[in-house]
Amino acid sequence: MVVRKQMYNTAYNTQPMKIFPFNYILLFTIGIAIFSILVLSDNVWGQTSSPLVTSSRGFFNTTTGGTLQNTISSLPNASSIFNPEANECPNEIAIYVHGVWTSEEDAKEQLERIDLSLKSLNYSIPMIGFSWDSNTTFSLQNQTLAQEGWQTAKFIANKNGALLGKFIADLKEACPDTDLRLVAHSLGARVVFSALQSLQSNEQPVNITDNDTSKKIETVHLLGAAVDDEQVSTSHIDCVSNFPPLGCSGKDIEAEVNNLFNLYNSEDNLLAPSFSGTVPSVYETAEDDDALGAGGAEDILSVPDNYNETDVRSRILIDIDANGDRKCDLPVYLGFGFQQCSIVSRGDNHMGYLGFRNADGSVYDTGVIDVVVEGWFKNWAR
Repeated sequence: MVVRKQMYNTAYNTQPMKIFPFNYILLFTIGIAIFSILVLSDNVWGQTSSPLVTSSRGFFNTTTGGTLQNTISSLPNASSIFNPEANECPNEIAIYVHGVWTSEEDAKEQLERIDLSLKSLNYSIPMIGFSWDSNTTFSLQNQTLAQEGWQTAKFIANKNGALLGKFIADLKEACPDTDLRLVAHSLGARVVFSALQSLQSNEQPVNITDNDTSKKIETVHLLGAAVDDEQVSTSHIDCVSNFPPLGCSGKDIEAEVNNLFNLYNSEDNLLAPSFSGTVPSVYETAEDDDALGAGGAEDILSVPDNYNETDVRSRILIDIDANGDRKCDLPVYLGFGFQQCSIVSRGDNHMGYLGFRNADGSVYDTGVIDVVVEGWFKNWAR
């Protein structure tokens, strides 16, 4: 299977590279790069039993970002997934939060791919996917539609923070001895930071009687975080320009998390500048700032002692098709109806953090999930 992948990529990348203006790839590549375009075939789904999912889908209007229903009372709670009274609380559990422009089916594929990567590393842990209304307006050709969708998704991500925070608080109340781990990809980092803020500001309508003074989350791993590089600062003044508003998360990280690991990628085609830093990234152009997932935290910031960061560029293969659907994960629009795959070097593929599938649905490489597991082991040894 590995040979098949290598032959396929070699054949694809031998196509002549066309020179194109980078303003053509401003925002419309964000959605394609951050999330898979097509749903996998049934034979791929059949390779593994699906991990559990809690969903806030349908809570928000994906065009306007407005709230559609009573979110707090509608989100499934931990007791609906586990049965604490029957002593079914696990020793540890991981929640995966996806990012922008993904369908419900794509979110499920990503969760299962992480689960497969963990199993290939012989690490057994229950997985829960947090699925949210991230499939906002997007067009590969129309920058205006993509910009509108990106901004709406950030608003919805902020609002989902309170929902994820409620689920975390509810889980810790039901299973106070369970070690909770969060893994967030791309814009999912904004959901997680918003959740930490919600937990710290005591907005949750539940009481955690057994763990009031302890940190609720053992580890957080950010994979290619599509948030500004000031977000982890301990000084809120560093984040006053955030839009939509989201205060700096340094104090929240200190209060709610034992260890946060930022796995950034200095070659990420969506987040990092190209051509030795001379051409701004899509994220930089859209946000007028550097991404936390491209180069780590800004050097001048004061960050929490429990903040860790690692450049994982070398862990992400030169493979254009991480989810095994035989499509390029990061196409760019050239104009006049033409597009081309942008993945040509190690680290380029923003979807490669989660692992790489073969055509039969199995994984042949774990992306950066092995680094995530290393962080989990370090946390156990603290």
